[in-house]
Amino acid sequence: MRRSLKIAGFVVAPIFLWAAFVVLHKESLDKGQEDFYRTSPAVAKELDAAVLLDGLSAPEGADVLQHALQVASIYESAGNGATAKQQVAALGSVELVLDEYELDCWIWGQDEAAPRKACASAARLQSLLKKNASLLERYRAMTELSHFGFSNQNSMLFINLNKLLAAQIILEAQRGKAEQGYRRWRDNFLFLNRIAGSRSNWIGKAIVLVNYGISQATLERLLFENPELVVRHKDELLSMLPSGFGIWRVEETIRGDRQMLEEQFFTQQFEWHVDKNFVRNRLYRADMVLLDTLRSASPVELEDAVQGALKPLGDRAEWTPDYLLNPLSTIASRLLIGGYPKFGTLMTAMWDKTGYNRLLRLRVLLANKSMRDMDVERHLQGSALDLFNPFRDQPMEWAAKHKVLWFGYRNCSVVREVRLPGGRFFRQDELKALGICS
Repeated sequence: MRRSLKIAGFVVAPIFLWAAFVVLHKESLDKGQEDFYRTSPAVAKELDAAVLLDGLSAPEGADVLQHALQVASIYESAGNGATAKQQVAALGSVELVLDEYELDCWIWGQDEAAPRKACASAARLQSLLKKNASLLERYRAMTELSHFGFSNQNSMLFINLNKLLAAQIILEAQRGKAEQGYRRWRDNFLFLNRIAGSRSNWIGKAIVLVNYGISQATLERLLFENPELVVRHKDELLSMLPSGFGIWRVEETIRGDRQMLEEQFFTQQFEWHVDKNFVRNRLYRADMVLLDTLRSASPVELEDAVQGALKPLGDRAEWTPDYLLNPLSTIASRLLIGGYPKFGTLMTAMWDKTGYNRLLRLRVLLANKSMRDMDVERHLQGSALDLFNPFRDQPMEWAAKHKVLWFGYRNCSVVREVRLPGGRFFRQDELKALGICS
């Protein structure tokens, strides 16, 4: 009996000591973590476009800012769940009048949009502009701001208003008011450039990227149909179309995502179950791996590289000594890190928009040059590195038959095109035959 108790003691004691260590031991923060995530000066809510976005759908006659602040207060006190959404809905709203996809043809062309939805006629578009006039006016006021933080709702409203604005710009140009349309485009694009590097989470950055692409496509069509704008606004356009990747400020997206996690998950209740600093340290280490991968991998390899680097850190089935140090904190860390591979997709989209800007810059630079094929080709071959196709690290392509500057990636499943005068876009069957995409 004594021997059995002695053996049991040898077995139970280490388990007890280990359990006591797990419960009582608290990690210190890794060196450098506080500096990396240091909070930037707070932006006043009335100067944050993301806050104003939540107020755009305020009832007619209501103050947009006050409605936005009321919405923000509800989400801060009630969280981001169904209760908060019900309270916000009870405040009332102005609804956008728009059928999904009906404006895509105004931005990207009839051929691409036709399989999805019938194209809105000019008369239908005029009616939409009239019915949504108050929402468009509210949005234009929002574009005077320079920061886009964390939005709780209205993401699709943000995108659809950009589509409506883009269609309005094209319609105005077709009716002889190209300058007016250009000014509308310029003001909105400057706004998107300003907020591109804001500290926001990945969802906010993804929304900005969608709108950025809409604005780029709008400019392509505007310049194609009104080539005089290229000459008239050459210097201004070149100043507005950044060719570098720095505009996106990737570190701020990573910091913004961490800030969101801190606010949503690192609550008092969370601390009762896990060691906060243990989780913070694993997230910080994952962020450093992410940054190193983003800096070292080529744009065409980003998604696979990010997933390959972070999957072992976010896989709960992957053995790690951390399970001995703190099982619950390890599981919590890996659950949070498990969502990180989305950053690879996000960074690829940023490189895509960067490449599109380079195409548009080339279009502007070619405005006063001969349109002979050999001259265009010679210009591309002699272009600076910051005008190269980011996915191939080579000069952009020139399709003489189509009079199109272009680049593609993912085996040409994604292709960006900018037409020169007299040009036309590739058809789908022509894209399959290109065979030179990364």
